[in-house]
Amino acid sequence: MKHFRTYWLSAAALFLCSGSIGFLARSQSAGAPTLKPFVAHLRQQMFSKSGRTPGVTDRVVAHREDGSYMTSFTSRSPSGESGNTVEVVDVPGRRSVTLEPFTKSVLIFHLSADELRQSIQSQKACEASGVKEQLPERTGRRRKLMFGRELLMATDRTASKTALSWVAPDLDCYPLEEHVTFSNGSHNDSWLVGLDVGTPPESLFEIPPDYTERSPLQIEASYRARYPGHRLWDDRMVGIIEQRYQAHQGR
Repeated sequence: MKHFRTYWLSAAALFLCSGSIGFLARSQSAGAPTLKPFVAHLRQQMFSKSGRTPGVTDRVVAHREDGSYMTSFTSRSPSGESGNTVEVVDVPGRRSVTLEPFTKSVLIFHLSADELRQSIQSQKACEASGVKEQLPERTGRRRKLMFGRELLMATDRTASKTALSWVAPDLDCYPLEEHVTFSNGSHNDSWLVGLDVGTPPESLFEIPPDYTERSPLQIEASYRARYPGHRLWDDRMVGIIEQRYQAHQGR
C-alpha cells in the first residue's frame, strides 16, 4: 500500500506546485511544446532503509507528439488486489485525468494554457537543470547503449535525494534507467524492459466506461468505505487536493 499512496501523493503534487517527473524543467517560452512519441515499459524496485526484500512494481510511460502523455503504475489494495493507477495529461482536452483503480474513480483537473505548457515541458528533460549542462560530456562512463540507443548519464542532487539517471537524448532525455538514493537511507532502482518508438496506442489514453468522475473528497470517502481502517490520502492532503480541484472546475 505504501507504493500506491506514494504515487498518488506524487500525482497530486503535479497540480499543487507544478512538479515534474524526472528533472525539474525550466520555464517554457510561448508556443505549443511537442514530445517525441514512444511507449516505455519500466520495472522499479523500492528498497527500504533496512534493506528488506524490495517492493517491485511496473510502469508504462507513453508520450504523444501533440504533447499528451501518460503514466500507468501497478499497485495493490489493502486486501491484496492488483490494479493500475493511470495519470494522463490530455492536450486536446486541456486536462489532467487520473484513474484510481480500486474505487473505479476518475479525477479530472482542467488546466490553464500555462499549466498545460509547464506540464508538457516537465517531460522535456533535455532542457532541464542537471541534464543540459552534462549532455556535451559524451565520453567514458557517461555513455552507454540500451535497446540500441545511446544513453547519457545525468545527475540531480538535492537535500533529500541523489538521482543518477541514464537519459535518451533522442527521446527528450527521458530517463530509461534511474538510481535514486534518499537521505533517509532508502533507495529506488528503475530500468527499461521494453521500448516502442512511435505513436502510442490510443487505448493508453482512454477512460474506461465503468469509471465514474469524482472529486478528491468523494474518492477518499469511497476508498475508506471499501477498505475500513485504510486511507488513500491523509486528511490534510485530501483537503489541499479538494481545494485545488474545485479551483480548476469550470475552466
